[in-house]
Amino acid sequence: MKTILLVEDNTALGLAFQDTLKSANFQVILASNGREALDLCQNNPTHIDLLLTDLIMPEMGGEELAAAILQIYPNLKIVIMSGYAYTDTHANALKIPIDGWLKKPITLQNLLNTINQLTQD
Repeated sequence: MKTILLVEDNTALGLAFQDTLKSANFQVILASNGREALDLCQNNPTHIDLLLTDLIMPEMGGEELAAAILQIYPNLKIVIMSGYAYTDTHANALKIPIDGWLKKPITLQNLLNTINQLTQD
């Protein structure tokens, strides 16, 4: 079973995504901001396969979080969620490698399709 670290500061959205992913047989660790997610990574022996994170969050944004978690899990897959469309400007501005970009609003089917593609062995 693959483990996803889901970081979303909108509680209702985070819970909806968590339910959807759990129903698709993923283990989900939910955090409401980057600082909480990083603490969970540093204090949790569970291996994390994929980081699904909002880009803009209070305390610590998705990019800063991903850069820190990549130090712990160098092969981690990263999917960014954002209200902004994915463009070359955003891609080049990021200082981290990403594997996927989901533009909000995100349909649950689009979420599952993206995560399933990235977690296939």
